Amino acid sequence: MTDLLRLLFLVPLGFIAAVLAAALTILAGWFGHQTGDIFTDFEATGFVIGTGVLVVLQIGALAVIPAVVVIVLAEVFTWRSVFFYIAIGGGLGLLASQFNGMLQETNDSPILLPAAGFVGGLAYWLIAGRLAGVAPRPPAAPTSAP
Repeated sequence: MTDLLRLLFLVPLGFIAAVLAAALTILAGWFGHQTGDIFTDFEATGFVIGTGVLVVLQIGALAVIPAVVVIVLAEVFTWRSVFFYIAIGGGLGLLASQFNGMLQETNDSPILLPAAGFVGGLAYWLIAGRLAGVAPRPPAAPTSAP
């Protein structure tokens, strides 16, 4: 029963956390170099929040199908390595940077989306990936032969 609860709650929560972490990484890359305090101006704050919402929606839409495939494979084959999730997240970010117009319009560094994928993969692993697969069963007690 605990495996079912983990799949129903931790996996979606991990995906949401991964999308939010990746979006925050992208926003930090875009707005982190601002010289003034961007949060003192109401219009600038609204712009950052609006951009953040759009980035979250775009990342979630781009990553949902590949993430479901990877999550199912990881659950079936019990892949729990943090390096696996970080590499898959970075690969999804690299793939998104090749097919997404976000970077071409803003002339940002081509490493921004893969870096966001690394952070998203780590966030997913922290919440759900380290528990992937069926919990190992304790070994059966040895039977004594008469």
